[in-house]
Amino acid sequence: MNLYASFLKKQIRNYLFGSAVAVLAVGSLLLFCSLEITPVEYLRLILAICAAFVIMTLVDISVFMSHMMD
Repeated sequence: MNLYASFLKKQIRNYLFGSAVAVLAVGSLLLFCSLEITPVEYLRLILAICAAFVIMTLVDISVFMSHMMD
């Protein structure tokens, strides 16, 4: 594997890790520790956080790839 391909894989992995930390860890910590809500609302928040993680990951990777193709 050449050096550039290795660099791209590491960068994408770092983007995914950053998205996971930003959305899942920080968002979940702030929401679930500060709210007193029912279990159904917790499930809805978990679904919203997971959707935000997927959207953020897709946008991060697409922007990164568009920058790398220029």
